[in-house]
Amino acid sequence: MKRYIKASSEYENYFTFTPLNQLNKRFGVHYTYGGHVAGGIFKAQVSEIHPYDDAEYAWAKINPNMQVIFYKDGKIVDKMQLAYYDEDDYEEVGKDHDDYINDCLRDVAEVLTDLNKDVRPIMVHN
Repeated sequence: MKRYIKASSEYENYFTFTPLNQLNKRFGVHYTYGGHVAGGIFKAQVSEIHPYDDAEYAWAKINPNMQVIFYKDGKIVDKMQLAYYDEDDYEEVGKDHDDYINDCLRDVAEVLTDLNKDVRPIMVHN
Protein backbone atom coordinates (compact mmCIF):
# COMPACT_ATOMS: atom_id res chain seq x y z
CA MET A 1 0.00 0.00 0.00
CA LYS A 2 1.23 3.45 -0.82
CA ARG A 3 2.66 5.55 1.99
CA TYR A 4 1.26 9.01 1.47
CA ILE A 5 3.70 11.83 1.88
CA LYS A 6 2.00 14.68 3.61
CA ALA A 7 3.71 18.03 3.65
CA SER A 8 4.38 19.10 7.19
CA SER A 9 3.11 22.31 8.70
CA GLU A 10 6.44 23.97 7.93
CA TYR A 11 5.12 24.70 4.42
CA GLU A 12 2.62 27.54 4.17
CA ASN A 13 1.59 27.49 0.49
CA TYR A 14 0.78 25.12 -2.35
CA PHE A 15 0.58 25.39 -6.13
CA THR A 16 0.81 23.16 -9.19
CA PHE A 17 2.90 23.75 -12.26
CA THR A 18 3.60 22.21 -15.66
CA PRO A 19 7.11 22.78 -17.03
CA LEU A 20 7.13 23.97 -20.64
CA ASN A 21 9.43 21.15 -21.70
CA GLN A 22 7.18 18.50 -20.05
CA LEU A 23 3.63 19.41 -21.05
CA ASN A 24 2.28 15.99 -20.08
CA LYS A 25 3.50 16.25 -16.45
CA ARG A 26 2.08 18.19 -13.52
CA PHE A 27 3.90 18.81 -10.27
CA GLY A 28 2.68 19.86 -6.86
CA VAL A 29 4.78 22.21 -4.73
CA HIS A 30 4.34 22.76 -0.99
CA TYR A 31 6.55 25.68 -0.05
CA THR A 32 7.50 28.51 2.27
CA TYR A 33 8.92 31.61 0.67
CA GLY A 34 10.18 34.45 2.82
CA GLY A 35 10.76 37.24 0.34
CA HIS A 36 14.25 37.75 -1.03
CA VAL A 37 15.83 34.35 -1.77
CA ALA A 38 19.41 35.49 -1.20
CA GLY A 39 18.63 36.72 2.32
CA GLY A 40 15.32 35.03 2.96
CA ILE A 41 13.90 31.56 3.14
CA PHE A 42 12.72 29.26 0.38
CA LYS A 43 12.06 25.62 1.13
CA ALA A 44 9.76 23.21 -0.61
CA GLN A 45 8.59 19.68 -1.33
CA VAL A 46 8.02 18.83 -4.99
CA SER A 47 6.27 15.78 -6.40
CA GLU A 48 4.62 14.63 -9.59
CA ILE A 49 0.83 14.57 -9.45
CA HIS A 50 -0.61 11.11 -10.13
CA PRO A 51 -4.27 10.97 -9.13
CA TYR A 52 -5.71 7.52 -8.38
CA ASP A 53 -2.25 5.96 -8.64
CA ASP A 54 -0.89 3.88 -5.77
CA ALA A 55 2.66 3.45 -7.11
CA GLU A 56 5.63 4.84 -5.18
CA TYR A 57 7.06 7.85 -7.01
CA ALA A 58 10.19 9.85 -6.19
CA TRP A 59 9.73 13.28 -4.60
CA ALA A 60 12.11 16.09 -3.71
CA LYS A 61 12.80 18.33 -0.76
CA ILE A 62 14.45 21.70 -1.38
CA ASN A 63 16.28 22.97 1.70
CA PRO A 64 16.88 26.68 2.45
CA ASN A 65 20.52 26.27 1.33
CA MET A 66 19.12 25.27 -2.11
CA GLN A 67 20.27 21.68 -1.74
CA VAL A 68 17.74 19.24 -3.19
CA ILE A 69 17.35 15.76 -1.75
CA PHE A 70 15.39 13.20 -3.78
CA TYR A 71 13.53 10.41 -1.99
CA LYS A 72 11.94 7.21 -3.23
CA ASP A 73 10.51 4.41 -1.11
CA GLY A 74 11.59 6.30 2.01
CA LYS A 75 15.27 6.38 1.00
CA ILE A 76 17.53 9.08 -0.39
CA VAL A 77 18.18 8.27 -4.04
CA ASP A 78 19.92 11.43 -5.26
CA LYS A 79 21.08 14.91 -4.28
CA MET A 80 21.58 18.09 -6.24
CA GLN A 81 22.87 21.56 -5.40
CA LEU A 82 21.01 24.37 -7.13
CA ALA A 83 22.90 27.53 -7.96
CA TYR A 84 22.30 30.43 -5.62
CA TYR A 85 20.46 33.49 -6.90
CA ASP A 86 23.62 35.60 -6.70
CA GLU A 87 25.74 32.99 -8.50
CA ASP A 88 23.52 32.92 -11.58
CA ASP A 89 23.56 36.72 -11.93
CA TYR A 90 19.78 36.96 -12.24
CA GLU A 91 19.91 40.60 -11.20
CA GLU A 92 22.20 41.48 -14.10
CA VAL A 93 19.88 39.98 -16.74
CA GLY A 94 16.75 41.55 -15.26
CA LYS A 95 15.20 38.40 -13.82
CA ASP A 96 13.55 38.54 -10.43
CA HIS A 97 13.39 36.00 -7.60
CA ASP A 98 10.25 34.36 -8.98
CA ASP A 99 12.07 33.63 -12.25
CA TYR A 100 14.92 32.12 -10.24
CA ILE A 101 12.53 29.88 -8.26
CA ASN A 102 10.75 28.80 -11.45
CA ASP A 103 14.08 27.87 -13.05
CA CYS A 104 15.03 25.85 -9.95
CA LEU A 105 11.68 24.05 -9.97
CA ARG A 106 12.12 23.18 -13.65
CA ASP A 107 15.52 21.64 -12.85
CA VAL A 108 14.01 19.60 -10.01
CA ALA A 109 11.11 18.50 -12.24
CA GLU A 110 13.54 17.19 -14.85
CA VAL A 111 15.33 15.01 -12.31
CA LEU A 112 12.03 13.77 -10.84
CA THR A 113 10.78 12.84 -14.31
CA ASP A 114 13.96 10.86 -14.92
CA LEU A 115 13.74 9.11 -11.54
CA ASN A 116 10.09 8.19 -12.15
CA LYS A 117 10.36 7.11 -15.78
CA ASP A 118 10.34 3.37 -14.95
CA VAL A 119 7.58 3.46 -12.31
CA ARG A 120 4.57 1.40 -13.39
CA PRO A 121 1.23 2.90 -12.39
CA ILE A 122 -0.89 0.97 -9.93
CA MET A 123 -4.39 2.25 -10.52
CA VAL A 124 -6.84 2.31 -7.64
CA HIS A 125 -10.32 1.02 -8.42
CA ASN A 126 -12.92 1.58 -5.73
